[in-house]
Amino acid sequence: MMGGLGGVKLGTITIDCEDPHRLGGFWSALLGVAVVEVGEDYTELAKVSEDGPNLLFLAVPEPKPGKNRVHLDLVVPDVKTAVDSALDLGARRAEGELAGPFPWTVMLDPEGNEFCLCPPDCPGPSADAAAADLG
Repeated sequence: MMGGLGGVKLGTITIDCEDPHRLGGFWSALLGVAVVEVGEDYTELAKVSEDGPNLLFLAVPEPKPGKNRVHLDLVVPDVKTAVDSALDLGARRAEGELAGPFPWTVMLDPEGNEFCLCPPDCPGPSADAAAADLG
């Protein structure tokens, strides 16, 4: 095990956005979690799981500059059903290079923030790194 801060728990993931009420509503519906607090310039969702984290959407004046440096990978039981649900809520599919081909589907939320819908057995970079460590 590597060093680190010890006892750290991921509490909140904060997402800067133009309209925290609209984006919070989208993510609340997509994840099936409640909106727990709304302020003039923010919307906070309940924890995604018992141990967290929760999501906080915070209004900022700057527009999204380009591809996100951090995004959420959502593991879902059925990618096609999840894609259809996300589209119904206002998401759209990523296009061009960002769209893959990958074993997951890259989506954009209503403000263009990337997120991935991944099957339960989806390999990721950590799987590749583990395989390299075994070699």
